[in-house]
This record gives sequence, C-alpha cells and structure tokens, in this order.
Amino acid sequence: MEALGTQITIPASPDNLRVITALAAEDPEIREAMLKDGQLGKRFGGGYVSPTATKALKVLSFRHEPMRKRITSPFDDTNENSTHTPVMNDITRDELRSTLSEIESRMDRRIDRLADEFRNEMALRAEADQREAVARSEAVQAHLTATKEMTGRLERDFLEVISATKAQKYWLAGIGIAVVLGIMGANATIFSGGKAFFDGGVDHAAVKQLLEETKSQTQETRALLESLKNQQAISVPPHPPAEGNKQ
Repeated sequence: MEALGTQITIPASPDNLRVITALAAEDPEIREAMLKDGQLGKRFGGGYVSPTATKALKVLSFRHEPMRKRITSPFDDTNENSTHTPVMNDITRDELRSTLSEIESRMDRRIDRLADEFRNEMALRAEADQREAVARSEAVQAHLTATKEMTGRLERDFLEVISATKAQKYWLAGIGIAVVLGIMGANATIFSGGKAFFDGGVDHAAVKQLLEETKSQTQETRALLESLKNQQAISVPPHPPAEGNKQ
C-alpha cells in the first residue's frame, strides 16, 4: 500500500476487496481516501469500488468519525488531525496465506471439537436409550409376570366356583328329591290314615268281636299254663337229705 493521497491499488478480486474493506474499517485515512477516490463504479489503480462497498465504507466512516466532526457548528468547524500513521505497507501473500492458514486451522480445531462433542452426545444418548430400553423391558416383564399370576389365580378361583356350583347342583337335586319323597310320603300317610279311619268306622263291630275272641283265647291260654304248672309240681319227687344231716 503506497502513501495515501497519491495512489491506492486494489486488484479486481472480491477477496481482496473484503480485505481492504476490513482495513478501511480500522483506518479512517484509508476509508476517507477510498470514499474520495472510489466513487460509484469509478476505476482506480486496476480495480474499482462497488456501490455496496462504497455504501458500507460511508457507514463505517460515519461510525468512526468523532462526535465533534459529525456535529458541526459555526463556532466549531475545524478538522482534528489524525493520530494514525500516514504510511502503511501492503499485505503480502505470505502474510495473507499465514492468516488464512491460521483461520483454517482454528476452524478445523473448532470443527474437531464440535465433532467430539457430537460423538460424546450421541454416545450419552445411546447409553440413555439403552438404559431406558432395559428399564422398559424389566417393567414389561414384571407386568407380564403379574398378569400371569393373576390369570392363574382367576383360573383357580374359576375351578373352585365350578366345583362349588356342581356340588351345590347335586345338593339342590338331593334336596328336591327329598322334598318330593317327603311330599309323597305325607300324601301316602294322609291317604292311608283316612282310609284306616274310614275302614275303622265300617268294621267297628267286627273289630269288637275280634277283640272279644282274642281276650277269651288269652284267658284259656293262661288257664292251660296254670294247669301245666301244677301238674309239673306234683310229678317232681322231693330231694334226698344230705349226709351230714343223717349223722
């Protein structure tokens, strides 16, 4: 870069234009020279300043100007002297290459760090997913075990209910049969009793005669037994006396 006020050489390259624009953002003299010599579309020194770059330089120039210079008055209309060095060397290819290499290496390190963080995050997520899957599997297994136990209890209870129902069915059948038999017996008893009473009323005289005959036969039998007893007592001889009594 040659001294300001004589000539500024900008190769026709967007990268170089960005570099010189960045330099102009830091140096007010370069910015003023570019705004003065680089009008819209005006070529100078083998390059040109585009309208966008010119507008950006104007904004940067306004931002970097002192408040006293931007706000002028009739009583204070003086320009302050610049404190920057009026002479600046051009940036070489090696310096640009080293700067770009440093930026590239810095970006590579950042990308590597981001890649490591991403891999660590994915590993943590995979581990968390695995733990969650194990916990879910254990929960499902416990639920299945509880369901199986409950199903077994239901089957046992159902079998007990079936057996109790079957026994109750037999018991009810027995009760029904007993009730039927009891009713039949009661009916038979009532029928036989009624018939006996009816027959008793009809054959009362015959029964009375039968009782008299039975009574007379009983008396005759008793008399016969008494006579047999007396005859037996007469026919039996007396017992001889004992030898001790003779002496």
